[in-house]
Amino acid sequence: MKQIQFTKGCPNNCKYCYEPLIKPQESGGHCFWANFHITKLKAISRDVENGNNKLYLKNTGFNLDGYKLGRRKDQVYHNCLNSKLGLHIFNCAFIEKQQTL
Repeated sequence: MKQIQFTKGCPNNCKYCYEPLIKPQESGGHCFWANFHITKLKAISRDVENGNNKLYLKNTGFNLDGYKLGRRKDQVYHNCLNSKLGLHIFNCAFIEKQQTL
């Protein structure tokens, strides 16, 4: 290997039912383990528990109507990160100048 490449990474999970081994950063009601600072964002309601596919489409911006999936479409929508939260994470990683450690 001639070169080492440092990239930004950010796995996430919803609020957990257990004490994580490594303390995460929390923002928008999710937990993130990132190699950059993530500023706090108010929790964003996704209405994934009480909604239907039309509501999921409105909240995520993804239309799955034209796709034949091997599983229920609501399960796919449940796994989508809210687009506003995703944009916030992207901005923290690549656009906003980091002021704190």
